[in-house]
Amino acid sequence: MKNSLLFFAAFAVFVLTVSGCKNNRHTGEGEFVVYRSGGKDLLSSGVIKSVTLVPLETTDKSLIGAWGQVALADNGDYYVVDQQQSVYRFDAQGRFLSSFGRRGQGPQEYERINSFSFDDAGNPIIYSGENSAAYYFTREGEFVKRVDWEINFNGAAHYQGDTHLLHTYFEKNEGEPWRLLKVDNTGEIIGRYLEQSFAAGSFFDGGMSVFSRYGDAVYLCENLNSVVYRLEEGELETAFRFDFGRYTIPEDFFSTRGDNPEQALHSLFSRALAIIIRFTRSDEYILVEAGLISGIMTSHSSATYVYGLKNKRSENWRWFEYEINSDDDNMPFLLGSTQGLNARNQLVCLVDPVALLENADRLTITNPEVLATITEDDNHVILLCDLE
Repeated sequence: MKNSLLFFAAFAVFVLTVSGCKNNRHTGEGEFVVYRSGGKDLLSSGVIKSVTLVPLETTDKSLIGAWGQVALADNGDYYVVDQQQSVYRFDAQGRFLSSFGRRGQGPQEYERINSFSFDDAGNPIIYSGENSAAYYFTREGEFVKRVDWEINFNGAAHYQGDTHLLHTYFEKNEGEPWRLLKVDNTGEIIGRYLEQSFAAGSFFDGGMSVFSRYGDAVYLCENLNSVVYRLEEGELETAFRFDFGRYTIPEDFFSTRGDNPEQALHSLFSRALAIIIRFTRSDEYILVEAGLISGIMTSHSSATYVYGLKNKRSENWRWFEYEINSDDDNMPFLLGSTQGLNARNQLVCLVDPVALLENADRLTITNPEVLATITEDDNHVILLCDLE
């Protein structure tokens, strides 16, 4: 089971998105959502009606490695960030177009990609918390400029114009006890949100934050917080509050642990906890993904990966789950492969060709002739899943 739980930790770390200065504008309680065990995974539940395959072109320059995270551009292109910290661009048909970004110490290089986003014109931006910088590129991958801040962060997203959202913890930024900062390209802080206590800030150092966008709103979820926040027109509010039962971390958990982050860490990992890994929405659906982990530092650990899907037409939430098998190093098909919802309300997944070929008979494939061209040595495959 420890290997399976390490998958959650590694995946969480990789997942790899105002005028004037007004502090802590956080309002609203949001929609309260209760997790109810569904017992079935995405495939066996029948929620995926059909799948269209988009194989990513296989060349020496386009192989993306074992893991990848996909960003969906407004023109249909796929930008894939791989575990080697490079970005690969493919068109809507999967043809390889370009690659850019690299790890290093040069002015155009970075230690690690923390987040990936697009500006108002659809040009990609790489964010590196280790370098406290944003790297602008053209759609084609040509380097444009680098913006440096004197702010440490572990997640970021483009907001509007030349403004950005940086998710940080205040003990790394003296005098700024806020988890979320809005900054411009000059480094001026023009918005502060989500005040943090010292105990929580110390513990959260290096935690994961995940951004997503829908329309003009930017959504933020923190990995050890069962709340999804929405920032729109400079106002931050709670959009959703999830109740995962015994896995939900009490709101006062960190504030009651004093100033000892090590003790807080040990206490947290000895109990049950929920880690929100992704939140995304489209015109018809809302999707949340979370890992429910129990006793990670004990001999009786367990883990369940859950998806919550809301169909806006019915207003109902449905839940799907995967139990992690401690005796099997192979992850269940589609576990951890979902990338978000696209403009056509399809669930986008990125899968290994070996896993796809082994599970193809479980899928209703709209273009089966493409399946015959895929081999085990090929690049990853995008699945465009139509939902019921």
